[in-house]
Amino acid sequence: MPTINFKLNGKPATISYEPGMTFLEVLREQCGIISAKDGCAPEGTCGCCTVLVDGRPAMACLRKPEHMEGHEVVTLEGVSEDMRRVLSEAFVLEGGVQCGFCIPGIVVRAASLMQQGTADNREAVAKALDAHVCRCTGYERIIDAIQTAGEAWKNGKRLASDQPRRHSFFGEEFGMSRNPEFALANQGKATNGNGIGMSPLRYGGLDQTLGEKAFVDDMKAPGMLHGAMVLSEHPRAKVLAIHTEQALAMPGVVRVFTAADVFAERGAGIAIPDLPIFVSVGESTCCVGDFLAMVVADTQHHARQAADKVKVDYEVLTPLTDAFEALKPGATQVHGADTLRPAPNLVGTTAFSRGDVDAALANAKHVIDRTWQTQAIDPAFLEPEACLALPQGKGVKVHAESQGSIHDQEQIAKILNLPLDDVEIALAASGGAFGAKEELSIQAQTALAAFLLQRPVKTVLTRKQSTQHHVKRHPMNLHLTIGADAEGHLLAVRSRIVGDAGGYAGTSAKCLLRAACHSCGPYRVPNVDIESKAVYTNNPTSGAMRGFGSNQAQFAMEGAMDLLAEKMGVDGY
Repeated sequence: MPTINFKLNGKPATISYEPGMTFLEVLREQCGIISAKDGCAPEGTCGCCTVLVDGRPAMACLRKPEHMEGHEVVTLEGVSEDMRRVLSEAFVLEGGVQCGFCIPGIVVRAASLMQQGTADNREAVAKALDAHVCRCTGYERIIDAIQTAGEAWKNGKRLASDQPRRHSFFGEEFGMSRNPEFALANQGKATNGNGIGMSPLRYGGLDQTLGEKAFVDDMKAPGMLHGAMVLSEHPRAKVLAIHTEQALAMPGVVRVFTAADVFAERGAGIAIPDLPIFVSVGESTCCVGDFLAMVVADTQHHARQAADKVKVDYEVLTPLTDAFEALKPGATQVHGADTLRPAPNLVGTTAFSRGDVDAALANAKHVIDRTWQTQAIDPAFLEPEACLALPQGKGVKVHAESQGSIHDQEQIAKILNLPLDDVEIALAASGGAFGAKEELSIQAQTALAAFLLQRPVKTVLTRKQSTQHHVKRHPMNLHLTIGADAEGHLLAVRSRIVGDAGGYAGTSAKCLLRAACHSCGPYRVPNVDIESKAVYTNNPTSGAMRGFGSNQAQFAMEGAMDLLAEKMGVDGY
């Protein structure tokens, strides 16, 4: 293997690497660096892997190892202790850290700004953050934190978490928080206490800021192997054959798992177990997020290279992509006879009514009758799905960033045919989720591999695979008919909602139920007639995302209220 010589955090390093590796892989796999996170490698779009190369910020996933020969690299682990202290305390004081996945890369950028003497310049900080994505905080508090740290560094003052702080409107003394709510609640008080009127510091916030709180991909175990997934190339296609010979011949490969290796239950799903952990030969895929095989090898790099060598023969079929077409009599069944769990395209219906909507609409002075359409939205959490499973006693221990640990335990136990007590779920830090990590993703496959091989196995999806697999916010078609009297009092609402569930049921029935329940918004309506349907298509699977179906209903209802206000000649706001 080729080697590179460079200086890492002040010390000479000679590191071997595999051709095709990114420098981020070298840092994480060969050098034990965990502060540089892999959120999108090798795309260079998220900024989570930012390091200093010869004193300048650079994204490690965009650098080739051979290009780092002779250079000096500083990761967050190598930033001076004084600067690390100031930055971590500032981020905790200003509320600039939430899930923490993006923050170490941002802190490296902030350290560079502090070295340049521009971290106290809000405009300079905001411009520098163009290279970074944060899906939790919204940037304002991150900018506050960097500016606070920059002022401290420039003025040589110490941030102490047990000192009183207040908003700068109350004075210019350094150390005052820029967050008004935080400041007003804590004016003249120590802020690391507990109780009414106190605002405790974020638990574990210092470690999160410095990248020392381990996410699943940061974890290691003796003798650990690595998994890599093979996903469907088509939203709807019959799998004719899965060829694993080339993959098995690749360096470091231990085994390739397919549906043939699943010895008990193969279906996953909290509500409806219609999602196969592997689609079997002879079955058809339901969306591009389907898993067909899993390669296990000695390193992540070897596993991913070998996964690219798995070849699949398909009979490509025409996908069903329109929910209304899916509801028509005689429509192709997404879950037909050649799927794990044949079912009609209608996942579920929520319907309820009260009063007499027709009579109310007939007597209404103003009637709005319109259709609203929302689109699929990707949650875009920064941490791709990751899982570490270890054999434990007669069962397994599974480290996951799931939002449904109890459901994970139940499903994995069925898939491995184990008692619940033999499956332990260890909840790890989650680098964002927003509702989209409720269902199983790769936990069952990783647990299966660890159980059968009797060795620890860690699997991490690439950014592309994560986007391909995880659920999206439901696209919904919402037809509303709303009646109001001359003064604008609502008399009736009729709502007809069709939500695209995508390839698998997931939480679609619940999300469409929530949309139905929120159809009238916050308004009192005496007469209502609501019907909401979740429908299978071959589009990406839909699921929970920040609002759980209510957002789409509120969007339509508020749109209708704006139109009603326009008809009445009043301000819609």
